[in-house]
Amino acid sequence: MATSTDTIASPITINAATLLPLKLTSKNFAAWHLQIVSLLEGLNLFGYIDGSYPCPPTTIKVDRADVLNPAHAKWKQQVRLIYSAIIGSLSENLVSTISKAALAESKAAAAWTILTTLFANKSRSRVMILKDKISHISKGSKPVADYFQEIQQIADELALIGHPLDDLDIVIHALSGLGPDYKEIIAALKARDIPITFEQLFEKLLDYERFLKKDELALVDIPIATANVAKKTFHPLPR
Repeated sequence: MATSTDTIASPITINAATLLPLKLTSKNFAAWHLQIVSLLEGLNLFGYIDGSYPCPPTTIKVDRADVLNPAHAKWKQQVRLIYSAIIGSLSENLVSTISKAALAESKAAAAWTILTTLFANKSRSRVMILKDKISHISKGSKPVADYFQEIQQIADELALIGHPLDDLDIVIHALSGLGPDYKEIIAALKARDIPITFEQLFEKLLDYERFLKKDELALVDIPIATANVAKKTFHPLPR
């Protein structure tokens, strides 16, 4: 829960350009969500958007008289600052999606609700779409780094909406999407007694990708008739 505003000298200003460099798009909600939560929790401000720190009363009793509550004014100002920071962390085409939040008492909480509802939809159809997407993902001509980033992004989205994949499932999806150029290392990995982790797989495939590129360059200067004889064999993993 956020600290009561009467213990804070002044509301905390959040420079979105500096503290929230990752702007929300239609494809990076999981990373953006982590960025926002980490920052607001670090500043002890998350209670302003999750409802655990509601608006203090407008007035308080002082010597039996109703006077304006300074905590109320501080709360309203802090909410506006958080709302402004959220706007600053959105890509331009998404700013309009939270325009209605400006009418709410807690603009920051309303904006947060709109965005999490929009991007972290927990419906069955959303889960099915993501699981189907990751099961059909393929490396194609993409670099290994881009391929793994795409897989990790979908896995992060599934985790965010309450349907995380375990590490073995993610590894299986990654191996299934590799092309025939990777059949040698796939066979070696499947023969392991101890399953490889997703992070370890990433490193192994980066090494194998470099091996393939070097092999292709070497074959450029080798006559076609002798290319197959000269081609080296890659042994990525000990049995």
